[in-house]
Amino acid sequence: MARWTVKKAMDGLASSYNLVQRFLGASVPGRRIVPPQNKVSDENSQVRLDVGEKIDGRYLIIKLQANRQATASVLLKFIKKYGTHGDLAVGKFDTKAEDLEAEVERVCKDMLEQAEKKLCYTQLTYSTYLRDGDVGVPPTH
Repeated sequence: MARWTVKKAMDGLASSYNLVQRFLGASVPGRRIVPPQNKVSDENSQVRLDVGEKIDGRYLIIKLQANRQATASVLLKFIKKYGTHGDLAVGKFDTKAEDLEAEVERVCKDMLEQAEKKLCYTQLTYSTYLRDGDVGVPPTH
């Protein structure tokens, strides 16, 4: 089985779903945007995007969270510390952006960077991070 990475998970969500449509259709804080809530989807992606509050009638908060069925050791450590409603990353999506596709890409890239940093720092030591090896290359920034 290929090792899990945040990047692979985010790329998978972005390629499997029309995130512009999903973000614009999200309206109830705390509800899941993608993937659909079922055991197979949760096990495959290991993470989900949930909707947060809308700010000033324009900006929608998007949350990247770990699924309960996660098996990647780094996610299990994160869940043990923060629970499944702990935010791996939080994005602010401008629903009135001129180029909504570019806005989705910007938000996803920002959340990817946040999650990589957070998961890297969740590890006890850098050597543990390297030994576990299931989050990909550590962030350089």
